[in-house]
Amino acid sequence: MLTSGAAGDRYGHKRVVLTGLGVFGAGSLACGLAQSAGVLVAARVVQGVGAALLLPGTLAIVGRAFPDDAARALAIGVWAAIGSLALPAGPLVGGALVDGFGWRAVFLINVPVVLQGGPCRR
Repeated sequence: MLTSGAAGDRYGHKRVVLTGLGVFGAGSLACGLAQSAGVLVAARVVQGVGAALLLPGTLAIVGRAFPDDAARALAIGVWAAIGSLALPAGPLVGGALVDGFGWRAVFLINVPVVLQGGPCRR
């Protein structure tokens, strides 16, 4: 994550975040289509690289999108709250997906979000 934060400073956070989104999406698709444990593990590594590219840049983008101190503080608070809610929500949503659609759904649900360009598309 330190390297991707520095890459965002050098090449632009939006570019690094969108690259991370694409890498994460490709890893998610590969996970969902994996036919062996080895392929699944390798695809999870790709997902991890994509996530490491995404996270530092999102905070930088939020910080720059709100020049007013009060608005920036609120936006960063919302960013942190959503990140904090993801921790307990992940297993709940993941369990429901596995129960209803099988384990592949946990990974394939990310693909439509990535294809839409996520929140950075604008």
